[in-house]
Amino acid sequence: MKKIFFLLFATLCLSCQNQDSAILGENQFAVKFRYETSAAGVLDHVNALLYSQDALQHKETNLNSAEGVYTIGTGGKVVDKIVFIAGNHGLDFTATHPSLTECKALTTQPVDFQTSFPGIHYTAEKEAGDLNDNLMDIELMRSVARVDVIKDTQLEVVIDSCEIANLIDRSYVFPGNATPLTGAELKKQKLGADAFTNLNNGIEGFAYIFESSETAPEVTLYVRINGIKNRLKATLPSVIERNKKYEIKIKSNGAVIYTSLSILDWGDGGSVDTQPGGFVPKIDLSTSQLPEGVVASETLDTLFIAPDYSGVFVLGLNAPVETEAKVESSQIGVAVVPDTKNSYIGNQFTLTVESSKINQVKTLIPMMIKSKSESQYYNKQIVIVKQGYRTWFKNLSATLSKASALWNDYKDGYIGEVEAWNGYQTSDIARIETLSGDEQFDWLRVVSENGVNTLEGGFKPNDTDATGQNQHSVVTVTYTDGVEEVFTFTRKRYALPVITQGGKYWSKYNMRGNSKSYTDQIGFDRDMDRNTFYEFLKTCSDEDFIYYAGATYKGKSTNGLYLKSCIPDGETTPVLLYEGYSDIPDGQVSNGPADAHCPSGFEMPDRDAWNHIWYTGGQLNLPASGATNPYNSSAGNNRYDIHRFTRNNLTIDGIVVPEVSFLCITDIRNYRGETMVFTGLGNQSADKTITLGQIIIPVVTTGPTHFVTDFNNNRSSYGNLSGPGVHTRTIRCVKSPVNYVIN
Repeated sequence: MKKIFFLLFATLCLSCQNQDSAILGENQFAVKFRYETSAAGVLDHVNALLYSQDALQHKETNLNSAEGVYTIGTGGKVVDKIVFIAGNHGLDFTATHPSLTECKALTTQPVDFQTSFPGIHYTAEKEAGDLNDNLMDIELMRSVARVDVIKDTQLEVVIDSCEIANLIDRSYVFPGNATPLTGAELKKQKLGADAFTNLNNGIEGFAYIFESSETAPEVTLYVRINGIKNRLKATLPSVIERNKKYEIKIKSNGAVIYTSLSILDWGDGGSVDTQPGGFVPKIDLSTSQLPEGVVASETLDTLFIAPDYSGVFVLGLNAPVETEAKVESSQIGVAVVPDTKNSYIGNQFTLTVESSKINQVKTLIPMMIKSKSESQYYNKQIVIVKQGYRTWFKNLSATLSKASALWNDYKDGYIGEVEAWNGYQTSDIARIETLSGDEQFDWLRVVSENGVNTLEGGFKPNDTDATGQNQHSVVTVTYTDGVEEVFTFTRKRYALPVITQGGKYWSKYNMRGNSKSYTDQIGFDRDMDRNTFYEFLKTCSDEDFIYYAGATYKGKSTNGLYLKSCIPDGETTPVLLYEGYSDIPDGQVSNGPADAHCPSGFEMPDRDAWNHIWYTGGQLNLPASGATNPYNSSAGNNRYDIHRFTRNNLTIDGIVVPEVSFLCITDIRNYRGETMVFTGLGNQSADKTITLGQIIIPVVTTGPTHFVTDFNNNRSSYGNLSGPGVHTRTIRCVKSPVNYVIN
């Protein structure tokens, strides 16, 4: 490269004079070599070709280019044109005898701009009749054009590399042939950092290129400006002329870097400036790694992400300068790819994407972009379209995450309705299917009636495998165009031991601990057979009897109270009282929410539930211990047997309770019911007032009336319990209404 560069500054002129024949002889010419710089010996083997009407008449080869005067003889022949050629032309004039037409058709050897490059040679052509007695300079024309890069800015600019595209790979040896080249191809030349050193006159680097027409070579400079990587571009004219210098200047206007292009003879010439406007970032598919479900628009300014896509991928940006990017969204995170080997500027970012949530509308999220070398403002963007699902679940009340709906508790009954949105109609839904996510049963079903698709959660009575584990159901919505959307609905799989009585599912046992917590209740690990439970309580240990009696509750508190031995203020004798009673505010619960004191999916019984199994229109006399009385309920005309048994001397926390009774009812007419046991330890109504053996079960009603069922001594009553709600209650729950019962 250094030798080629030196040649560029050797300006050769030939001087010719048609001398008097007395001195040189007829048709002889004197040639004088003269240089503007000391370049003797650089241009060796100057050749002069003398023609007459296209035919070669004489040639002078290997003229030494040292300064001096040389005589060119014509051999007595008349010539009308002299052609000079010198330098690296690759022609052998010692053996060939080409015509002028043949010379003009000669082409250079093709180059690939990777391992071979354009060589430089010089040509000139003169009519012999134009030569007179005066000395006339003949300019040799260079066979190639030259591209220079010059820094014209006070900013710190380091050129790392350069690419020149759309370069033609050959040219005619002599200028002036308008016939298109046959077999010529377009190539790309790459120059590394070693080609850009501080040369004379501020020139940073240069390249030789062939003359061409309609190719418009494109020059791309990869530079660091104040340490920030930039990509600068300049497009050369569509017509490239030999012996012209194309000068690209790197200029700056404030912090904005641009390039200007000047076209010069290897002396002086005109110039034209180009200054591109602000950059517009585009998606670079060659440096992006877009997974399935992520698609760029044809205009490369928008990124579409499918609603069910979740993951990390690389997004490359096509921008002429190093950029920074940010996304202000909880669904998408952005970070710079730390090591970019396949792109000079980089501009690669990892995007971490969460899939769209159920019932999330299509969202437009701007990826804000700014140049590192410009202001602090993010004034560019790529639009990310976070697609929403076609399916909309109306009235869905759950924790939504990705394509999932989650209940962190038990859930059944009405779940929601399946519709379409985000530009689609419900009529576009072809079918809806549910499938169990485990190996046992599907807890969801879809009911389609009158164009309404309803999801219902099912209740499985006495689900002995329920331990609070996650239970999944997969809902697949298929559209008429074949697109499927798949969602997962998850609930906690809980269950209570239940019995059927009066057409309802009743909890088999009283509530314990936190009355709304499944895990605090008597589960299947300690469940008793419904036909032997009553008999079990007659003889079991005191500890078991107390355990199965459950807890009692005061006011609106769901925290269970238990009997504890204590000595009240002012007393000397220990008594049994419910520990923590005085710390809980008074309050009624029978006119509150039905599920206020029961686990999810259960509620306190209402008057209708009691009417079917108990209410007789008045008080019900209880049988003696060990005896049975029949009775008819007022609703449904059901006939029941009621049994009563009294345990004597039950020890609770070291205090002996003389008598504690419990009851059992059995449906004896319709044989629809099961044995149902009522038990409890007592009712406290003041700090020191307690009635051991009395059981009060609240009944949910509407309005201000506070109905309860009261088992006390030898009778049972059903009616209003007036007062501010000072009594403790035993909580017994029934299953909330549900349409889908799983067998």
